[in-house]
Amino acid sequence: MARKSSKKPRTSAANTRESPQSTYTASPQPAEARGGFGSLDDDDEEMVNLTTPSAMDSENKVPGSLSVTLTDPEVLDCPICLEPLIPPVYQMHNNCGSCSCPIGSSRCRAIERVLDSVRVPCPNALHGCTESPVYNEKLNHEKTCRHSPCSCPHPDCSYTGLPSSVYSHFATIHPTSSKLFFTNSKIHVSLGPDQGYVFLQYELDDTLFVLSRKSLSIGSAVALYCIGPISSERKFVYEVVAVDGVGFVKLKALAETRAVWLRGQLPGNKILFVPKDFVGADGKLQLEVTITRAKLELESITRAKNYKPIFYESDEFDC
Repeated sequence: MARKSSKKPRTSAANTRESPQSTYTASPQPAEARGGFGSLDDDDEEMVNLTTPSAMDSENKVPGSLSVTLTDPEVLDCPICLEPLIPPVYQMHNNCGSCSCPIGSSRCRAIERVLDSVRVPCPNALHGCTESPVYNEKLNHEKTCRHSPCSCPHPDCSYTGLPSSVYSHFATIHPTSSKLFFTNSKIHVSLGPDQGYVFLQYELDDTLFVLSRKSLSIGSAVALYCIGPISSERKFVYEVVAVDGVGFVKLKALAETRAVWLRGQLPGNKILFVPKDFVGADGKLQLEVTITRAKLELESITRAKNYKPIFYESDEFDC
């Protein structure tokens, strides 16, 4: 138990250096949820009262919460793997953490309590996210955050913003760089020998897609992506067909969503392999692409716009 001291720490301008700061909110947990600590004794309760602001200090403060500023944002990261610490946390001997000594079974309950109570604001707060995940879950949250910004896929553009902003930007700044299409309509695409991609944009709401092609020694790998956050609930079914006048190869799948697409990027898990024989004498690859939006969301958009196109959509791909 640490004793209270009346001495004030001395600071020196020579020893003061600027360092990055992170603000965290620590919320004390109930005693029964503290993993091995049980109830606090009188001395522990006194320390909590000394370090926790009163609920009457400010109307905006949540009772039992404490705002903390860490001058070193990496203080709660593992010094070996550099990832955020995740309970259980074991206390090592006075040796190097990367040596071959066994970890042991002594858990550091104090650090575990800190990790379970520290919450951090989402880095996408400026884009509208109000979540404050637990510190050791921040990376998982960032991967699935609906407010994650996207990047304009145009090679000569560095614009970044929310998906709707990127769609409007592309339609306004790069209007001649994409082919417009309606749902459930065939899009004829002709890719030259050195053409590795084509941009497609949905006529109703400017949703942006990239049809990517990677040339191989025995043919081509073709895939379609939707520009947007990985956690997007919007789903699109696409069908891409390669024809050579005699036969065809076809792929029908759900479009993969990507927040960032880079030129020359390898296709994802869902690809259509097109044999080399499908390339015409002029060196061009002829493709037919059909993109269909999920039924429920399409109905919502058409009602909002008071626009009712006639189309057929299979229930097999309802989302």
